[in-house]
Amino acid sequence: MAQAVRDGIIKVNPARVTGWQKLYKQAEDELLDPRALALPDWEMLVKLAEALIAASYDNYRGWGDVVLFAASTAGGTRWSPSSGTSTCAGMTSGTRA
Repeated sequence: MAQAVRDGIIKVNPARVTGWQKLYKQAEDELLDPRALALPDWEMLVKLAEALIAASYDNYRGWGDVVLFAASTAGGTRWSPSSGTSTCAGMTSGTRA
């Protein structure tokens, strides 16, 4: 492989790829503790939904509503699209802008 790199056949020696151990360890940890991927609170979820709305065509609010609805139903949260508020044990209540 080193000779193939020297000859210009390939750009990177696949046998010398570094940094994968850290990524593998992180993925392994996330499999053992799925909560490591969870958002910390309701405000962060609302911020994620707002970013999705801002990135969508014509600032379509429906995508934000989908994110909030899916997250609240998965987490046992009660969310009202008309008021933009939620209630859930362990999460703070938030308001949609």
